[in-house]
Amino acid sequence: MDNVPRAMDFYLAVGCEVHLVADGWVQFRQAETRFVLVQGCDDRDHVSELLDLTSPDLLGLRGRVLALGIEAGPIVCSPSAPDGRIQLQDPDLHTVMITCVTLASAVEMTPPVQRGPRDFTGYR
Repeated sequence: MDNVPRAMDFYLAVGCEVHLVADGWVQFRQAETRFVLVQGCDDRDHVSELLDLTSPDLLGLRGRVLALGIEAGPIVCSPSAPDGRIQLQDPDLHTVMITCVTLASAVEMTPPVQRGPRDFTGYR
């Protein structure tokens, strides 16, 4: 990350929270996602996956980031993102995908709990 305040502004705008801050690095969180940006570290060669965040209001989020001057791609729906997904680039040119996750789609994505037969052997 080249510029801590600029990165913080971007990630706050897309719905992340600052979890921890220290000299030269920031840890963000958003839903179940946690990630760290380190000042002066150009990790584009080491990143194997893009950052995938979520939002319950993708249309509203896209409008807010566009109003802040952040470029955002169109909302695209697919089988893996039936409520839509947008693609952005953070200030250090890392790709950030934001998927709309509503309560209904979150319930659909949650795998059912697998329960086997009960075995009370050894219990008194």
